[in-house]
Amino acid sequence: MDRLMSRSEALAAAEELLRGEFGQEMRTERSDEVVLLEEDMIEYGTAWLVPFNSRTYVETGNPVKFLVPGACLAPKDVAIAPHFPPSALPVEEYLDKVRSR
Repeated sequence: MDRLMSRSEALAAAEELLRGEFGQEMRTERSDEVVLLEEDMIEYGTAWLVPFNSRTYVETGNPVKFLVPGACLAPKDVAIAPHFPPSALPVEEYLDKVRSR
């Protein structure tokens, strides 16, 4: 790794990924705003996990408004693109599998 991604860079990378997925306005098909949950970010040795969800879910807890996936992974190695980790594996297990390749 030549350079490690900072927390603020991880947040910006996650936002860019979500804009690519949900459009520049970051809205779902039903016009609900998608928000990053910066206060819930988790730092791992090799990546940042950046949670996100619909504003309606965050404000009301209505499970119908929960977005899946609900997090993006921003690898600290800036040469690796941010992406959505598989939802079938715990993040630690996924990172271990990626590291072992």
